[in-house]
Amino acid sequence: MKSAEACLRQLAAADSTGTDALVKLENMYRAKSDAGQLIWALKEHHRRVSSDVGIIGELAELFMSEGDSEQGVTYIREGLTIAPGDGMLRILMGDYYRKQGHTEKALDEFRIALKDSRWEASAQQFIWQIEQPETDTEKAEREFFNRGNP
Repeated sequence: MKSAEACLRQLAAADSTGTDALVKLENMYRAKSDAGQLIWALKEHHRRVSSDVGIIGELAELFMSEGDSEQGVTYIREGLTIAPGDGMLRILMGDYYRKQGHTEKALDEFRIALKDSRWEASAQQFIWQIEQPETDTEKAEREFFNRGNP
């Protein structure tokens, strides 16, 4: 494994614009759960392809999970300038706000994430962690009392 890693690092260094070797390194580091090296590879990938929202999101998620919220939020904001409706980034931002005690801001982010079909179910789960879903009885009562209202 070490020789493959060294070879891929040499290939990545030799091709300063390509990402093939970096993608292989990223997969290797994910398999080894080596967050530090994965961050290095993703940052290098991001340097080469700065508009890849998937890479930005993964970097943000890694930094958040490593406890570096400031760096994570920096990447989230960068990603949101490229893809404002990206559900993953909205969920990450919402989770950050929730942990900071900003419930309404968190809910706003999760509600935006609902619009991204890839992340709709996850966003709904986060919303339900804050606002319990209505029971069938509560829903029926609300609908009954709202029938005559415009």
